[in-house]
Amino acid sequence: MSKKNLLNKIAKNLTKRKDTLANEIQEKHQEVGEWLKDHEKDVSSLSKGLSETIATSAATGILLLSSSSLPVKPDSFITASETTISESATKTKVQSTEDPGAVIAAKLAEILPSKPRQLNEEEMKKVEDTVKESFGLDAKGVLDGYKLNTNYSYMGGEQHLVRFQGDTLARHVRNSSEWAMFGPAGMAPGRGAWGYFPNEEYERYYMVVQTFLSPNWKENPKATYDWFKFRKVLAINPHTGQAVTGVIGDAGPAEWTGKQSGGSPEVMHYLGIAGGPRKGDVLIFFLDDKDNKIPLGPVTRKVGQ
Repeated sequence: MSKKNLLNKIAKNLTKRKDTLANEIQEKHQEVGEWLKDHEKDVSSLSKGLSETIATSAATGILLLSSSSLPVKPDSFITASETTISESATKTKVQSTEDPGAVIAAKLAEILPSKPRQLNEEEMKKVEDTVKESFGLDAKGVLDGYKLNTNYSYMGGEQHLVRFQGDTLARHVRNSSEWAMFGPAGMAPGRGAWGYFPNEEYERYYMVVQTFLSPNWKENPKATYDWFKFRKVLAINPHTGQAVTGVIGDAGPAEWTGKQSGGSPEVMHYLGIAGGPRKGDVLIFFLDDKDNKIPLGPVTRKVGQ
């Protein structure tokens, strides 16, 4: 078979596959399906050149996440590429080449109870010391006098949250791989407990805690509400040592759910509990980071300031 005939055959197969995928997406994801329908001419123009080169086949996937006709984000909203962290954070040095996750999981097995519950002071102190030794982070069970109703909770998966007016699910992912991993979680119709997020990273790595059950809530609800707003925390899967830094972005879950915390689709993924029932045992501790030196996201190495 000549090279030209081979390319033509590949082009036909890719075009057929593109049409099949478009139909599947339109059925499973109405939002993207409607977008694709509105841009039928754009898709046709992209596939037209397939007989000459197979390079343009990738463009059909890109179209699914294109934001050309989606609402424009407000100027006050900061994307990941624009997010700035203090200069010292960019100069963070790796202190160890070993996997801290495996190390901390083994140590936590000797500290934690068999099932999630509120930890006592001795247990919290041991966890704090272990986190400092393994990750180089100042994790606190109690910070500024504030504490959670439980530091060792049963976490469930949450949906994406609206970041600004006109936000859409398609804008929450950066590529087709992320769409496959995080898109199925969907997006909640309303905002979080503290309204719109100031930047992309906060929503991407947000967590949910039962602020209304914090001992501080009964004493001063308003002050407690303000203190918990986007408070930086560290979540750890004690069974694997997988860890993520994030912020408190919503209040919940309800007591009747049997869960005491929640995580964004990205948080659940990096904690290793995004599959199956999308829930699992998780430690949540505040991070003492007044100078905002600790970036958000998965923790894979021990760091030092």
